[in-house]
Amino acid sequence: MHEMTIDHIHEDIGLMVQDFASGFFTTLTHLPRWSDYLRDNDQTPGYQFLRMMLQVLTHQDGRQRRWVLKSPQHLEQFVPIMNVFPDATFIVTHRDPVDVSVSMATMMTYTMRMSIDEVDVRTVAGYWIDRIDEMLSACLRDHDKLPP
Repeated sequence: MHEMTIDHIHEDIGLMVQDFASGFFTTLTHLPRWSDYLRDNDQTPGYQFLRMMLQVLTHQDGRQRRWVLKSPQHLEQFVPIMNVFPDATFIVTHRDPVDVSVSMATMMTYTMRMSIDEVDVRTVAGYWIDRIDEMLSACLRDHDKLPP
């Protein structure tokens, strides 16, 4: 694991959470219905909000910078991202899904233990195995829609 502090945003989902368009909440506790909601509803408005937030931050900074969107949740959102960021370049990295599932289950179990007395590790692991499968399946489904 790596250090995370309250004074910086680790991934852009930290901006999207302000518009309730982020899977961030599922990293705090077991919320399968929230993931279902995000999966089953068009996330274009959330990405429009993210774009506006990035524009505000760029304006405040005063320097033109490249925006980098980095979050596993984007694996199942290629179409909304392309609609909101039409000039985007996509770089899709690959890791062994087994390693990712073990890493997520471990990290989420430790995170949940900060606020929940007893965490059901099997439930957490099962949820993240299924969730990662959903994200990767969506990535494969929409991969051919990405610009060459």
